[in-house]
Amino acid sequence: MRIPCNETPGLDLRTRLYEPAVLELLASAMGFPTAERLEQVRARYQEAGWHLLGIEQEGRLVGLIGLQVTAPGQAIIQHIAVAADARRLGIGRMLIGQAAAMLGGRRLTAATDAEAVGFYQRCGFTVQSLGEKYPGVERFLCTRDDEAIK
Repeated sequence: MRIPCNETPGLDLRTRLYEPAVLELLASAMGFPTAERLEQVRARYQEAGWHLLGIEQEGRLVGLIGLQVTAPGQAIIQHIAVAADARRLGIGRMLIGQAAAMLGGRRLTAATDAEAVGFYQRCGFTVQSLGEKYPGVERFLCTRDDEAIK
């Protein structure tokens, strides 16, 4: 069952950065989440221009998206995660939609690995290879402009 993208409002998670559910999902969006790295990321989301939005269903946090606003209407997706038991329900698309709505719909970008490329393509992003950023790991730049967002 797909969840329509506009039915669940985005939650501002800045005031909830120490809640276990937020930290668990945020850690799942990080490559190698050590306690030190998680603390650094948590501190970033307290800075101006950084936003952490979430989606709850039946009182439970099921997804989050972290953005760094780089210019009016433009942001880089730094983190995106959906709880394992809530995947394939449209929550990731909903998070992308909420990010676009917050920005006023101009440009979203994300750097990701091959595993997530299909998701971004299904959400209207164009994908460009960045080559091997790390030995044996190809990275991709995903971009979604306002024509695709609106």
